[in-house]
Amino acid sequence: MDCDLPEIHMLQSAAMRIAGRTNLLAVLLFILGSLSAFAAEKPNVKDVTKQLQDRIQKIINSDPGSSRGFWGIDIEDAGSGKVLYNQNPDKLFTPASNTKLFTTAATFALIGADYRFHTTVETTAPPDSNGRIAADLVLVGHGDPNLSGRVLPYHLKTERVPPHAKTLEELADQIVKAGVHTVDGDIVGDDSYFIYERYGEGWSQDDLEWDYGAPMSALTVNDNVVFAEIKPAEHVGEKAFINIDPYTEYFQIQNLVATAAAGTKRNIGIDRAPGSAQVIFWGTIPLDDKGDSEALAIDDPAIANAQLLRRMLEKRGVVVLGKTRAAHKEIWKFPPLQGEDAFYTDAPVTVTPPPAAPVVLAQHDSLPLGEDLRVINKVSQNLHVEIMLRLLGKLKGP
Repeated sequence: MDCDLPEIHMLQSAAMRIAGRTNLLAVLLFILGSLSAFAAEKPNVKDVTKQLQDRIQKIINSDPGSSRGFWGIDIEDAGSGKVLYNQNPDKLFTPASNTKLFTTAATFALIGADYRFHTTVETTAPPDSNGRIAADLVLVGHGDPNLSGRVLPYHLKTERVPPHAKTLEELADQIVKAGVHTVDGDIVGDDSYFIYERYGEGWSQDDLEWDYGAPMSALTVNDNVVFAEIKPAEHVGEKAFINIDPYTEYFQIQNLVATAAAGTKRNIGIDRAPGSAQVIFWGTIPLDDKGDSEALAIDDPAIANAQLLRRMLEKRGVVVLGKTRAAHKEIWKFPPLQGEDAFYTDAPVTVTPPPAAPVVLAQHDSLPLGEDLRVINKVSQNLHVEIMLRLLGKLKGP
């Protein structure tokens, strides 16, 4: 802040047993608003400190949900280190989203803002004179978090421009342009660049249905969510319209949403059990409602994106004879450590020749990594920061 008030070095806060996220956010916004107000007033520093303490305490005590919470707050003068306000500064809290700052700072320092991701479609040999590939067609992810309609650079708010799977559409166009007419093998979604560990430690089961609990994958498209748009029908009593985009074939939709009379209250529920492909929509939506939109997480991005690419290719006239499947790197399938075989077998050690270089039929290169670090810290994007953590391990780990 450009003011006489000492610069705020740190404001860390967390809450337990608090009555909902909305109250917590409101309290934090009030506190930050208070700091801005003090900056504008420019009073004596000692008076500011006392007023700051009184106002924070008043805000916390004024709301029943907040007053029942357990707060940890520590505000210090960056220059002198003097404590301006604290409450339970030495207690341990679940760190929550402020830990994103450590991950993004490490990514910026160790990998760099200019790093770019590369997403490819590969096979073992180019198409023959008839446009035939006698092998699998593999969509290979390397961790790009922005294979979507997200507008970059980020400015003030999240913006998305359909189609939401635009990058896959562009890759499909490149494949056709490369002369491919028939694929004898499978369409494979390969996210083996990272270990197949979709969810972070401590993630809650009831979060996994929603966009903020979307699974981590090296092959991430549209933040690994489907957008479900719900609109009323033309007449009261009829089923509402539900549109799913972009993974139209991934879920089995059960529509139990009825159109209610105009002027009534919207009441829509959505339920999907972890690991289930069935999504149940239930409730009512009034006749004059403009519609509702929800972002629902998918379970296996690699297989979902292989299905999506296959559908795009078939729409472009490419015939696919094989299956659709995923290729994961599962931690329990790692090769044994050096010398471990000696305890179990006397078989001679064989050396596997390196695979031949793949033929790249299509490729997408991302914008610089720094653009996504801005997104992560502006909107607190859970999936993207998990990708950064794994990218750090992949590029800078042992």
